[in-house]
Amino acid sequence: MYVPNWLPLYDADAPNSKIDFSEPGGYRDERINMGYLPEGFEVEKTNFAGNTVIAKFRKSELYFFVSIGDLQRKGSVDTEDAVITTVDINGCEAVLVEKEDYCQVLWRDDENSFYVWGTLPKHEIVKIAQNLKKN
Repeated sequence: MYVPNWLPLYDADAPNSKIDFSEPGGYRDERINMGYLPEGFEVEKTNFAGNTVIAKFRKSELYFFVSIGDLQRKGSVDTEDAVITTVDINGCEAVLVEKEDYCQVLWRDDENSFYVWGTLPKHEIVKIAQNLKKN
């Protein structure tokens, strides 16, 4: 089983991609700037704890979370019976974990760690991640 080694998740010498936040239907608060919010989703709850923010979005039975924190935070990811691959999120290597009923993507840049997970299809989770930044 592949277990991600978090230290080399990004290449500091890699060029960064530009992010387009002009797409309608985004979400912004004092800490999160999402250039893309899937149609019909609304923020249900936002929590701030130190340097970490977690926001939950819901549309009926579908949901997803967005979390941004510093590089010192720790966590765990359920990888049992999951398909684990890597994807590019704006020039950073991200770990994509797909399970039967949800999908999650984790990555970091030189200042922050990011985590998007929920019951949406992989392409939606990745699109949210590609349009996410910290304010």
